Amino acid sequence: MANYDQQFEQRLEKVWRQLQAQAKKDGYKLWNSKTYALKKLREVSGHLELSIGLIDYKHHVSIMRLIRQGEIGEEYFTRFMYCSALIKTTDNKYVFGIGTGILKDQIKFVGGSYAQDEQQLTNGQSLFNLPVQEMKDEIGVGLKYIDQIVLKRLYLTPNGAVDLTFYIKLNIDSTRVSQLFTDRKEDEFKELVVLKAERANEAVSKMLWHLPEKADLIS
Repeated sequence: MANYDQQFEQRLEKVWRQLQAQAKKDGYKLWNSKTYALKKLREVSGHLELSIGLIDYKHHVSIMRLIRQGEIGEEYFTRFMYCSALIKTTDNKYVFGIGTGILKDQIKFVGGSYAQDEQQLTNGQSLFNLPVQEMKDEIGVGLKYIDQIVLKRLYLTPNGAVDLTFYIKLNIDSTRVSQLFTDRKEDEFKELVVLKAERANEAVSKMLWHLPEKADLIS
């Protein structure tokens, strides 16, 4: 976990309170959690080896605000880890959602952050638990509907985070996905978006916080 001197810690806390106040004004809640961060990545005998640690989410978002304002440099990036899932149905369509909260009214991937209180990362296989759980919670599609799941890429995003992008092939069509969406657990998506490949490619290319290169995963 990162250690900051008292003066910088107080500076981050002030920014965090400002962010919480803005979130409340915009109609959503912003809360802190212990979140996994990537410390080192290397290839060993054809396999990826990840060294991870923990950060406070509030430190990540506060640091990013200071970087965007030009008050500190990119050497403060925290490498906050999250996942996003590119989900394909049997009728060759791709599944997204219309967000709420900070991504209100924007098309976004199913996914979320690797928070310690939600997912314990103990080995490489445990990285796959989060996209499966997020898919169940956000669109109501459980593990039994997954035909294949592959970790396609790791991206360092423009905001200093590490995006683990998964490809998930379902064994059901888009009509069934829409039916399951009505029974989802969370309200992070206010509606489901199902797109053919060409439209999905276009949508991904325009998403905020995601690199345009993700569009080439769609076929």
